[in-house]
Amino acid sequence: MWSNPRVAVSLTSLYLLIYIVLLQFDGALGIAMLMFFLSPFFIVWMVLAILKNGHFAGKELQDGEEYGYSDRLKK
Repeated sequence: MWSNPRVAVSLTSLYLLIYIVLLQFDGALGIAMLMFFLSPFFIVWMVLAILKNGHFAGKELQDGEEYGYSDRLKK
């Protein structure tokens, strides 16, 4: 579960959304500061989960191709 990229992205996004909401309240500044210092761990966890377990569904580059943009037409 913890290595699932969807779970990692969802929880990290929720964490950062809560952080942004807490910044709006003056009384929660201490909690917001703690969340600020812990946020790099969530970001690193999310990146590692995506890089280790994410699946690329696009087309692989052929020999001689320089760019792999799948939203552009080839010339």
